[in-house]
Formats: sequence, structure tokens, C-alpha cells
Amino acid sequence: MPVQQTRILVVDDEPAIRTGLVTVLEGAGYSVEAVESGEAALNYLENHDVDLALLDIRMSGISGVDVMREIKERWSHVAVILLTGYASIDSAIAAVRSGADDYLMKPSSAGTIKNSVSRALDQRQRERRRDELLDQLREGLTQLDRGLSPPSPEPSSTLRVGTLTVNPLRHEAKRGSETLDLTPTEFDLLSYMMHNSERAIGHQELVREVQGYEAEAWEARELIKYHIHTLRQKLEPDPSNPQYIHTVRGVGYKLSTSET
Repeated sequence: MPVQQTRILVVDDEPAIRTGLVTVLEGAGYSVEAVESGEAALNYLENHDVDLALLDIRMSGISGVDVMREIKERWSHVAVILLTGYASIDSAIAAVRSGADDYLMKPSSAGTIKNSVSRALDQRQRERRRDELLDQLREGLTQLDRGLSPPSPEPSSTLRVGTLTVNPLRHEAKRGSETLDLTPTEFDLLSYMMHNSERAIGHQELVREVQGYEAEAWEARELIKYHIHTLRQKLEPDPSNPQYIHTVRGVGYKLSTSET
């Protein structure tokens, strides 16, 4: 992230320390805000985006360590540097173990402060990039796993009733291994009846579904009677004794298998 776009929050109850830190960091090109207490820091974080917080450990009210813990829980992307005027090896180790990205004594030189801020921001940027790469890797592995999974079997496009088969995609109809030479209307009629095999289908339904228009009962009966006759001539081994297309008196026709 460019320095001028980096937002830093300074939290210290000593005005002179706050002013000095702001001067150093603004001089380095950072965008800086300063508040005097832990409570004010949390209020500020509620309403503003921050990339790094410099926190005095000892403040009246909420301590810097408590503010840091709240930051780690609620704004985990924010880097934290703790400041103290009472430094020791033990306190430094405790601060880092609590989640601090760095630990500075007061007062520190301008160079030390700028180096600490730069290291903490770089470290946080690397962690953010690592998390992004891990997310991309997980997504890639998920996509790969989906790609390697056996595809769901597609429903067969071939209709089968007994030894009759119809493939609408290839516009092909067969009885056993014999290909049937059907007109488009005969083919559509056979396909529809195979879709609805074992069901008696009325003349008007057949005209509507196969030929695409509504017809009076008498007209539908005569139209379908003709097409059934020509279809039986090609489909039935003995058209006078149908094995596939059966007449249902008073209703229409039914396709079922009574083959021998």
C-alpha cells in the first residue's frame, strides 16, 4: 500500500508524546490521527478504517493491551505497536505474545519509530497476501475437485418401449435393429405415444401435442385415424393385428407391448 494511503492511529494520554509521534509519521507521508485514551481509540475504530495503531500500554481507563486485544478480535487486519516508558525484556515478550506486531520504548528516535511502523505494515501486508493466496488455493482446489468428480449421468435421450426405440435428437426410430422410415408427423406421433406409453390418449390431445393446434372432436378423430393407419403400416409386423398401437374405443389410442 502506498505510504500516503496508509492510515495510522496514535493513542497516548501524554500530549507531547502524541504530538511528537504525529509529527514523525506525517513527515514520513502517513495519514495520522491521534486520540488521548483507549475509550477514544475504540470509538474512532468503530467509524474509521485504520491500518496500524500505536498504543501506549499504560493509560488511565482502558489500557493499551486491552485496546490491542479488542483490535485483534474485531479488526484483525490492523497492525499494532505498543509503546511504553517502563520497558523490560519480560514486558516486551509479554506484549508480543499478546499479539503486538512490535514494541517500542518511549522516547524512541524518529528513525526507530519509522522503521518499526514500516516493518509492521510490511508484515501485515505479507500476512494479508498469504491469506488471499490460501483463499485462492482453496477455491482452485474446490474447482479442480469438481472437475475431477465423475459427471452426473445425463438422462438418456432415447425412448424405449419393448423392442421399439426412438431417438428424438437423431430423429431415428427402430423396431429391434430395423430402422423405420417415418414421416415427420408419424415420427412425432410415435414419440409422443412412447412418452406416454400404457396410457390411453385422446384424439384431440394427439392433434394438439403432435400437430400443434386445437381441433373439434370429429376432426381430430379423422386426422389421427389416418396417421395411425399409416404408422401401423410401417410399425406393425401385421397391421391388421396390432402389437404396439392399440385402439381404445371411445377414447383414442394406447401404445403398449403385446409382442410375441
